[in-house]
Amino acid sequence: MTNATLMNVNRDMIRGLYWKETRQLLPLVLILVAVGVFLMVIWGISQDGRAPMADYARSLPLVLPALFAAGAGALLVGQEKEQRTLWWLVSMPVVPKQLIGIKFAVGLIGLAVMWGICWILFWIVQYIDGGPSRSLIPYLTFPTVADYVFLHLHSVFLLSCGFYTAWRLKSTFASLLAILPLACIPFVLQSLGYGFRSKWVGQRMIDPQSANAVSIGATSLAILIITWMAYRAAQWALSPREPILVETFPKTSTRVTSSPQAKTNAARTPYRFVFSSLVWQSVYHNRITLLAIVLLMIAGAVSGVFAIVAWSNPSRIQPFLGLVAFAGFVGVSWLGVFSFTGDGSAARMRFLSDRGVSPTVAWLGRHSIGAWIVSLILLFYTALSYSVVNRWQQDVGPLPSTAMITLLTFVIYGVSQWISQLTRLLAVSAVLAPVVSIAAAYWLVYCAILYDAPLWLMLLCGSFPYFASWLQMRRFMDEIRGPLIWTIIVVAFVLFVWLPMVPMQIEIARFPRMSAERRATLLAQANAVGRVYGYSDPIVLHPFPGDSFQSDFSQKETDRLRIFEQRSFLPSDVLMIPEVLPGHDGAASIDQHTLYKMLALATYAKLEFDSSEKSPEAIEQIGDWFRVLTTIVERLRNSERLQDQDFADRVEIWLSDAIKSDAIKSLPERDFVNDAKRLLSDRSGRYEARRRAVLNSWAKPMSAVDGLGGYSISFWAEDMPPVKRAAVYKHFVDAVADATLRMLEAGEAGVSTEPMRRELHELLIGKNVQFEDGPYSDRIRNHPINQQNYPASQWYAAWEVE
Repeated sequence: MTNATLMNVNRDMIRGLYWKETRQLLPLVLILVAVGVFLMVIWGISQDGRAPMADYARSLPLVLPALFAAGAGALLVGQEKEQRTLWWLVSMPVVPKQLIGIKFAVGLIGLAVMWGICWILFWIVQYIDGGPSRSLIPYLTFPTVADYVFLHLHSVFLLSCGFYTAWRLKSTFASLLAILPLACIPFVLQSLGYGFRSKWVGQRMIDPQSANAVSIGATSLAILIITWMAYRAAQWALSPREPILVETFPKTSTRVTSSPQAKTNAARTPYRFVFSSLVWQSVYHNRITLLAIVLLMIAGAVSGVFAIVAWSNPSRIQPFLGLVAFAGFVGVSWLGVFSFTGDGSAARMRFLSDRGVSPTVAWLGRHSIGAWIVSLILLFYTALSYSVVNRWQQDVGPLPSTAMITLLTFVIYGVSQWISQLTRLLAVSAVLAPVVSIAAAYWLVYCAILYDAPLWLMLLCGSFPYFASWLQMRRFMDEIRGPLIWTIIVVAFVLFVWLPMVPMQIEIARFPRMSAERRATLLAQANAVGRVYGYSDPIVLHPFPGDSFQSDFSQKETDRLRIFEQRSFLPSDVLMIPEVLPGHDGAASIDQHTLYKMLALATYAKLEFDSSEKSPEAIEQIGDWFRVLTTIVERLRNSERLQDQDFADRVEIWLSDAIKSDAIKSLPERDFVNDAKRLLSDRSGRYEARRRAVLNSWAKPMSAVDGLGGYSISFWAEDMPPVKRAAVYKHFVDAVADATLRMLEAGEAGVSTEPMRRELHELLIGKNVQFEDGPYSDRIRNHPINQQNYPASQWYAAWEVE
């Protein structure tokens, strides 16, 4: 061959190597992007997608390049080592330096593609949100360009770490585990730099530009070092080796061979103890990797407990402990991956299948070590948490229970072992399993909180991956791919996602609905009583000396009380009542704090009047309170808010109790007393105001916060899961409005209102509180100190009937 021909052959070979490495890396890119987009869509369309779940969805693209960087080396190098295709490449006329450079170049190109996809996904999310209002980095509100540069550099560092461990170690799983400590090197270098600086310069604050320069510089230095180490490890791995000598025995060897009869008996049942053989294989084939996974899980359990201990006294080490605790769940996921692909068992299952080994026995054998390890670590976590709680009772935060950790571990391990059975490639399984399994565990916890999914249903959903992997065990052992496997995948996935929502959907479907005829009738009535001027002016309090919300709490209690008693208690000095504008019906509104503070001040003024000598000045002062409160009731009755009607009832109850007092009865006829009596006796006006407010509040609900005439639906039925509350919001408002309207009709007809009050109790309070102990019972609502804020709780009570 001529030199030109050799150069063309070499050029074609290099192009072929680039094509091969790209095809080898392509599944990792496609799987990560598909899983990332799917999780972003699921989290983005969730019920609380505008809050924390949306933040996770926005931050998810940030994880994709890091996962790719960690798995690229294992896929391009570690997998070829295990499949022995690397030695075939070495036998080709390719310089090792070229082979090393091609693999690293393809990894860098793939990482650049992943970052491009990451930014495209981020921009799509920003466009859907209506603009760049959120940060890609969850822990930084306003990240700078230097922060994003650091993230890109750190992903390159992870890529170099992955290649170094893949070239240096024989086991692919061990190379992936070794990336975890190496990934912390830039942060360690940065912390050491800060430590030396504080020792030499002092504890002065470092400016952000210098901090970013240190971070970028430390990461760049770490990239150069680890890349050089990866290159050296690759050269050593591709260097010639001494041939392995096969042990031979001389003809005069004293070894005794087994008898033909023993060979015959052994051949009949070569795997008499398959289960124990599988257990032995799991433990002894890759002991270092298994030990590393166990140590990672133990470190996660210990760090999780002590991170909660430091809850009340946060320190610099607490975020690190939380990160290690999260890594413990990653260890659980890798233990699940280890069950089918961690020790090369995927290639050995066909050997067992050819010899008639039962798939069930093989499945149990592959999971026995994992179940044993998880059980021991859960027992260790339980003992450690109990000992820590008993020792540091005051400093322990909300420590997760053993049952919760067991459920999370059960789900994470189950999903991971199923993924390892489906993908078969160890590098892809080890990268993909932690993301998918932790997302699955998060989904079940999410359903338990927002959908009120029962524990038995979560356990059932968590067992689907185990059942699916057991069903696929025969085909996995025979290395058969077909439509049945994809059918099992789709069915198990749909059941896992859909079943936790079924009980809540059934409850939502059973929630009472208002009929179309009833709705049309009420809408017509609401239009008939609608107001032209729909705004209610607020009544507010003037700040005054001695008020507990306005005082200087450095003063003594006696000084505040003295200041409080020396001031004037005239209503004009306490309240600011808006004037009635021309063309306005005088409607006013009041908030709960202002109402009860106003009634407390009026009560204080009445107590002073009761203990006084009933001078004309004292009578005039208490008369001012009666006149102001009577005016407030009249203006609240003009409001279209249901809450203002209930607040007007509170004021009328105060007036009713005040008129019955001996001090007021002893006075001769007074206009302010007569006006209050006239107001209290106006039963038809009270009925019309309540009915108009209910209809207007129901026909024009503003939001879930102001769900029904000023009442917050989130305050009602606190035991109702948020998803159900959001789904039945309109039906909930319909039911409350319908019950209050029927209560009005029953009260005016002289019929008992207890059935409607029980209906409101079940809607607003729930079944955890007995009706006799709730605000709608006669015993509670007639109590003089009852201040529970529930709609229609005081309607047709004793004060109104009398």
